[in-house]
Amino acid sequence: MMSKDDFLKLMNFPKEWLEYELYPDELFSAQLEFYKPGDEAGAEHDRNGAFHWWLKRKPTANQLHLLLKLSCLDPDKAMGADVRRHIEKAITEYLPVLILHADCTKDEYRALGEEWAKRDDVSLDLSLINEYRHIKKIAHFALLSPDRDFSNAVLSELAEKTHISNNLLEKMFKVGDQACKESIALRKNLSLSLKKKCLSAGLIHLPVAE
Repeated sequence: MMSKDDFLKLMNFPKEWLEYELYPDELFSAQLEFYKPGDEAGAEHDRNGAFHWWLKRKPTANQLHLLLKLSCLDPDKAMGADVRRHIEKAITEYLPVLILHADCTKDEYRALGEEWAKRDDVSLDLSLINEYRHIKKIAHFALLSPDRDFSNAVLSELAEKTHISNNLLEKMFKVGDQACKESIALRKNLSLSLKKKCLSAGLIHLPVAE
């Protein structure tokens, strides 16, 4: 019988599925049962199925955050973007929410980070952070905070905001995790420098520099 490692390699799963402990034996057995020689030609369907296997089980906030990371690492960028929408929908539907508001202070930011670290069933809402001065302030907190898990989640959300400068995006790209980089790469009108950084990071859905 094919081993789990061999199956994951055959189906082109990023190695992080095992590192994040998100490919349990139960999932492997279910996928192996339906495997037929040649299915690797459409391996993206199995990887997509693995995401939805988790989503049907109402994963924790931490697991959802890791699934978001895995969606960014998937070699099929279109599939990764599609499944990311399902993950984000799941986050908003059944997890408690931590809300960052425009007047958030450094102490309040730190307290939210501590709450994030204590719970595995919470999501993040930055819908009130839209003006550039507020985005810049929250980004500054996140860039300097030692709490990387919470701050990476914040930076990923901020990277999707409309009113944000390329200079600030450069700093976020340098410090943020893969999910943050992916959010930046999906933006339009990136600077030439950022386009090159995205290409170097393997975000190949971006066009070559103009």
